[in-house]
Amino acid sequence: MVPSQVQQIVMNLVINAAEAIGDRRGKIRVRALPVLLDNSAIQNEWADSALPAGPYVCLEVADTGCGMDAATRARIFDPFFTTKFTGRGLGLAAVLGIVRGHGGGIWVESQPGVGTTFTLVFPASASSAEAPQDDSAVKQADTVDGAQILLVDDEQVVLRMAKAALSRRGHRVLTAASGPAAIEILAGNGAIDIVVLDLSMPGMSGQEVLARLRELRPALPVMMSSGYSESECRELFRQDRIAGFLQKPYTSSQIANAVNAALARTGFARRK
Repeated sequence: MVPSQVQQIVMNLVINAAEAIGDRRGKIRVRALPVLLDNSAIQNEWADSALPAGPYVCLEVADTGCGMDAATRARIFDPFFTTKFTGRGLGLAAVLGIVRGHGGGIWVESQPGVGTTFTLVFPASASSAEAPQDDSAVKQADTVDGAQILLVDDEQVVLRMAKAALSRRGHRVLTAASGPAAIEILAGNGAIDIVVLDLSMPGMSGQEVLARLRELRPALPVMMSSGYSESECRELFRQDRIAGFLQKPYTSSQIANAVNAALARTGFARRK
């Protein structure tokens, strides 16, 4: 698991815990510890996750907030389900995608007026962790440049970061904050070489956008980005050959290298 994914998990769970507490006094407890799950523990506590017995790393985030009833708890991992303002609610769906993508499990205990505890377990690695690599020192995977790229994401901070990263590599970048905006741009621009498309967007999902893009430009390379795991994303598009997958959250180097690699695979030739 890359550090950015750990950061995303903790950030989402702590923010949700803080919002559950609201303006009143409360506590949030975050702890990590090694655990050994035997067959009995898995059968009694983690039966829904189909985990094998063995050593795990456990992450627990507990709060003394408002808690949830059973109906709310059953829907918290649905994309775009939220108890707050509309158009968001993607955090826990992304957390679940990361957990499943790494062979882990997640358990939620909650009671109205008492609080909520999220318990996550990940298979422990037998090898030592490598030192994190500075993004500035990452070698560029390919030297492709000069492409025209359409970035589609409903988060403005992601669009700004990704546009800056790709522009530094010599690409020309167009951005769209919604599916309809992306379709409009593509319909009026036949020079776009590749699309980087967010899977989960309010209003018009990445799947719906991809279908429309295929009608306009059937052979156009489209790279999907998502907080879900790559295996889950590719399963959604098993009938459609996508140009690549970018796990969110990603760094500026990661998106630049991934796009360049996808362009190189598709035989992109730099425009003069």
